[in-house]
Parts: sequence; structure tokens; C-alpha cells
Amino acid sequence: MNLSYKDIVSQVKQMLHLFETSKRSFIIPCILGATGSVLRLAVLGLFIPLIHLLFTNGVSNGLGKFAFILAGIAEDNPILVFVILLTVVATARSICSYFALIIVNAKVLETSSKITSGLIQRFMLFGQHYYDRTGHIKNVKRLDKLPKKASKGIFILYKLVVSVISIGLYAAALILISWPMAIVAIGFLALYLIIFQKFIADTESPPEQSEFMEDQLNADSHSVIANLNLIKISNMTRGELSNWANHLKIRMAAQLQAMKRKELINPVKDLSSILMLVAFAWFSSVLVTNSDFFAISQFIIFFLIMRQSVGAISNVLRFPNQWFNVHQNVIKIIDLMSDQGKHITQAGNSPIESISDRIELRHLDFKYPGSKKILRGVSCHFKYGQSNFICGLTGSGKTTILHLLLRLYDCPPSSIYWDHADIRDYELASFYDRIAYAGPNSIFFDESIRFNVTYGLGEVNDDKLIKAADDAQLTGFFQNLEHGYDAKVGEQGVRLSDGEKQRLALMRVFLKDADIVLLDEATSALDGENELSINNALRNQFGSKMIINITHNLSRINPEDHVVMLNNGKVVEEGSCRELLDNRKRFYRLLNSSIKSLPKNKSLYLAKGTKMTT
Repeated sequence: MNLSYKDIVSQVKQMLHLFETSKRSFIIPCILGATGSVLRLAVLGLFIPLIHLLFTNGVSNGLGKFAFILAGIAEDNPILVFVILLTVVATARSICSYFALIIVNAKVLETSSKITSGLIQRFMLFGQHYYDRTGHIKNVKRLDKLPKKASKGIFILYKLVVSVISIGLYAAALILISWPMAIVAIGFLALYLIIFQKFIADTESPPEQSEFMEDQLNADSHSVIANLNLIKISNMTRGELSNWANHLKIRMAAQLQAMKRKELINPVKDLSSILMLVAFAWFSSVLVTNSDFFAISQFIIFFLIMRQSVGAISNVLRFPNQWFNVHQNVIKIIDLMSDQGKHITQAGNSPIESISDRIELRHLDFKYPGSKKILRGVSCHFKYGQSNFICGLTGSGKTTILHLLLRLYDCPPSSIYWDHADIRDYELASFYDRIAYAGPNSIFFDESIRFNVTYGLGEVNDDKLIKAADDAQLTGFFQNLEHGYDAKVGEQGVRLSDGEKQRLALMRVFLKDADIVLLDEATSALDGENELSINNALRNQFGSKMIINITHNLSRINPEDHVVMLNNGKVVEEGSCRELLDNRKRFYRLLNSSIKSLPKNKSLYLAKGTKMTT
């Protein structure tokens, strides 16, 4: 780590701009801090005559008259005068230092909150591609730690400014007391500076390695907790416990080593400063005679001021290392605030008034980062006022199309049209108001069922909840719950079965009553009877709107339903179910293979008269 003065100044300006912090916000605390340093010198300066009075038990050099003028107290009470004056000045110094620290720490907290709010807003904007690459756990940690670490830069800057001002004041005071002794002191301080700076450079190591190990351990712990059942079933409990113990041992050793280095700094600093001051005291003793008590008191205060200088110089010396660590976190925040590599979904400004015709895909190509192309020139349409199905083998691109329709990933320009307008031209908020979605892995907050199924819908009365629950085949489920709609589902819906999760997700769909319903294997965990009942309820409520459904249960497709058949990311067939069956191509073969998987003499009904038998 080698930072020049120019680099640090540039980075400070960059940080202040990022945090929207003006230079003026430093003026008041820095003035208060500098005033505190001046008052500290005043306290030490007042000790010179006080010590002299204590040594001589009398008044000399006009000090009694000076005390009388300041305090209006009898000339024979000079010590009391100085005690009162010292108390007043020391109290004023403490007040200045207190308010300076309060103002700076308040600014640190404000900045940390501002960064956290900004990062949350950024995370809301990032496309799913970003989370595919970085994961969510890492970003949760960033949200927790980055703002705190980066905002400490404000406090470090404050300490630097006040320390520099204090050093100047201390140097002036030392020269005023005794310029020969000041010259000697500067020499000893320069030697201390060189030795301590070298020690800091060798001892304080950047935190990247320990942070990397911490991140790795967090990731491993999350993986273990998330896969406990698999670990038990695979009989890997002992193996994982052994791995975990090794990880902890390695982390503990690294943390212990870092702690030893860190905790070594202060003792070495104190010892070196004491040795330096002792050497200075011995060297300067020749300048003070035993009989000159006033000179002795000056030397004592000179010694104390020099001791204060050591602390201020230490703050200045440690600044580059401390700033380097802060700036690493600032860089991470700057990266998060930039659009590069975040795959942000592009959105326009046009509100969606209604949809009355179709959604159309035109020569749509798409690939995930680091993978081969998933969709290749896909052109098809989904009709409004009809049920639409996307069929195909696993990996053919069905779910990817739904993700693009949901705007979780950004599609290429002029590739998806909603009523003949590019989908990228619409406002996202207006877009999501028109869409309802249910997938195979439903997402839940650790809240009540009522909260989860009405999330984003505002106030929903119990009559609507009862109707939606009935459509989603959940009436019996709620009747068996002690707290009904107010029952807690647990983290990620842990208290629910897979079938219950899917039906609650479908209950959301029924409650939202959107123009377009997107379903991705939304009933894959349900038995045939519940699946058929829900499918009929969906057709009844959304039959005049648009349903786009991905399912491997082809028995739920009606002859009049619109079907898009995919194979290896391409549309190989499109038309009504009846038309595709008559063509006897891929869709027919896929359906036929589904029938052959049924027991002998069982039939697969495709609604309203179409029947295929094994």
C-alpha cells in the first residue's frame, strides 16, 4: 500500500461527493476540536504558575496581582484562583470536545443510514442476472457492513484535521516556552515518527484476507443450514462437522494472528513514546537548574505538551493505513452505485392503460452470462381472452420466456411487444400492476398468511379472502389453523408443505385479479383433484383475460387453448391444441409419451371430447 498525498486528496474528494458531504459540515466540529486543543494548552499553561506557587508557597513575578484581577479574590488566595480558573477552562475544553464528537458521530450515523438507503434502492433496481452472479447472502453482508466501515472515513478525516491543527498549536506552545528545548523536542519527535511509521507499516495489514475468510465461512454456514436434511440423508453429518471444525480452527488462527498484530501497536507506541520522553528529559535536564522552580514548572508543562504531541502525531501517522481500509469499502460502494455489470432492467415512461390483443415475441434471442444461448430467434404470440400454454422438454427455454415477460431479466430491444408496443417502453410499476405470477417455489415473508397473500394489494376484506381461499382449495386448510389467516408461516414458509405454499401463491393470484396471469408449474406439488379444481377456477376468473401457463401435465390443456411448443430454445410448433394434435408432430409425440407413462388401460382426457388411450 503506497498512497501519495495527491491520491489521498483525490480519494477524499471522491468520498465527500459520494456521501453528499460538504466541506462546511467539517467546519464546526473542527473548530470545536481545535478550540479544545487551545483550551487544553491553556490548562497546561495555567499549571506553570500554579506549580510554581505550590513549590514556593508564595507569590512572585506579579502572579498574585494577576490572580486578583482575574478572580477578584484576595491576594492571599492565589492557589484558589488558579484552581477555579483551571476548572472553568478544563470544563470548557471538555464541552468543546464533547460537542465536536457528537456532531461528527451524528454525521457518521447519518452517512451510514444514507448509504444503506442508497444500496437498498440499488438492489431494487438490479436485474436478476446480478443476483445469479453474486448471490443474496453476500449482498446482505454488504448492506450491513459497508455503510458502517465506509462512513468511518468522516471520523478519520475529523481526527486528522484536528490532530494537524493540534500539532501546530503544540509546536507553537513549545517554542514559546523554550525554543532551545523545542528544537531538541522536534529532533526526538522526528526520530519517533520514523520508527513508529515503519512499525505501523509492518504491523497493520490490510483486512482483505480476513474478510475473505469471513465471507467464505458465512457462505459455508449458510450452505450447511440450508441443506441440513440432505446432509443427514447422505450420512454426511460427521464429515460436515469435521469440515466446520477445520474452518473454525483456520479462522481462529487467522483472527488471533491479526489481533496480536493489532494489539501490539498501542503498547509499542506507549513504550516508545515513554522512552523518547525519558531520553528527552535527560537531555534537557542540563537546561534547568535545581534552584529555578519556575523553570522546573515550565519543563514539566513542556513535557506534558510534548506527550500530547505524541498522540496527535500517532493519529497522523496511522491515517494512511486507516484511510486505505476505508477507501476499499468506498470503492465497493462506488461499484454498487454504478450500472456496469448490474444488468438493470430498462424501463420506459409510458403507463399501461389496458391490454386487449396479444403479447408477441419477435426474433427473441437470449442467453445467461457465461452460458450458451437459451432462446434462438423465438417468434410467437399469446392471445388475450384465452389460455396459453408453453410446452417442451426440460431445458427448452420455457421458464426463461416467463422470466423475460416478468421483466426479471432485460430483453433485447424490439423483441417483446405488448399490444404492438415494445415492452421496454412501459413503466415497471404500471407493468407489474397488470401481472400476477405463481411458480413452483413460492416466496414468503416470516409474517402472517394474511400479510403474505395480500402483499402489495392494500386492504383486502375477509369476504375476498374467503373466496380466494375457496378457489385455491384452502378452505379446509384455514379451518384447521388456530389463528386462521393470522397464522405465521415461518421463515421462507418453513411451516408450510410444498402443496400449501403453491396454493397460497395461487390465492395471491386470485386476489390480485390481474389482466395477465403467468404460471410456471404452479400446481406441480398438488394432487390431481386439487389441481383440476384450481385449474377450473383459474379459467372461470381469468378466461376473459390472459393466462400463460407452463406445465408438464398436458391433461390440463383444452383443445381450444393456444399452445407454443419449444425445442432447444426454438419455436417448433404453434397453434391450438387441436391443430397440433392433428399435425401429429412434436407436441403430439410429447403428449403420446405422457400417455404411455400412464398405467395400462388408463386414459388422458384433454377436455371436451378429446381422448387418447394407452
